[in-house]
Amino acid sequence: MAHHESIITPVLENIFSGRVCHDGEDQCDYDLTEQADFAPARGVLPEAFIPRLKKTVTYIVMAVIINSKNAVLMMQEAKTMCNGAWYLPAGKVEEGETLEEAVKREVLEETGLEMKPTTLLAVETARYWARFIFTGEIVGGKLKTLDSSDHHSLQAQWLLDEKAVMHRADDIKTVIELGRAHHQYKRQQKADPTSPSTLTWHADVLPAIKPHRKSLIQLVIVARSKNDNKMHVLVSEKNVVHLPTCELNPFINIHVNIRKFLMVRTKAYEHERKKHIVNICKSDMCIYLRKKTNQSVTIEHILMKCPRLQFRPSNFPLSSVPEILKNDSDL
Repeated sequence: MAHHESIITPVLENIFSGRVCHDGEDQCDYDLTEQADFAPARGVLPEAFIPRLKKTVTYIVMAVIINSKNAVLMMQEAKTMCNGAWYLPAGKVEEGETLEEAVKREVLEETGLEMKPTTLLAVETARYWARFIFTGEIVGGKLKTLDSSDHHSLQAQWLLDEKAVMHRADDIKTVIELGRAHHQYKRQQKADPTSPSTLTWHADVLPAIKPHRKSLIQLVIVARSKNDNKMHVLVSEKNVVHLPTCELNPFINIHVNIRKFLMVRTKAYEHERKKHIVNICKSDMCIYLRKKTNQSVTIEHILMKCPRLQFRPSNFPLSSVPEILKNDSDL
């Protein structure tokens, strides 16, 4: 176990500091050829699938920016299908763009303002696509008015009461709530970093550039041992010690993908509520991302607290967790 800890410790340090992680980049514990949901009947052979923008996957960026008055930056749609409705600045990532470049371009095109991304707030997924939600600061530009409307948008405004306008879709309501909660947390931290806060948040994290040929998800799963009350991290011993890694299946929901990976490879089960693994995946997680080149993105790291998760004996032993994870405040 000491050997495991010496390998995993620098990996976790890279993850929590937002640096590129080189752990197990050629290791995959559950690839598409092993996933029954990815069948040749869908018209694509698992070994031949390559994630490419505008062809096999879609990546979307969205910006939720809150100013000092707690107003949110919104734009009015110019598209025929939703003309006049309001929405957050958002759009598809183009080939050759990084996620940061894409969100800055979308904000400039649709609002006229220049944005500096400060952190990812969330990642939303569905079949074939993923939406990366950023927040940040306005560092320049001029707010778009009706006089400067174009095919990107009619205008942009800072709205204190976004409910007073018609939205293109209701999905942005929770995103705006998330943005305001993060903004409030940052203001509290800036005013008095030592004061206790009712809000908690992950450290600012932006995508790091790292090339991959596949879209992978690498899990950091921690659990408290009943024997010694210490936190442990799950590792894979396949070929070399690394964090459990699964290839993303574009035909199923990412939460289902993770759950099946856990059930098949770690033989994890929950003794109190059958669906607790799903609940963990949906709520008790913080996602760290890495941008890949060649028009594809790898979602690499998910940190989970598993208070009720049990593990049957398998090829994934529980290794003693390094010091950087010993305190709950670090999780």
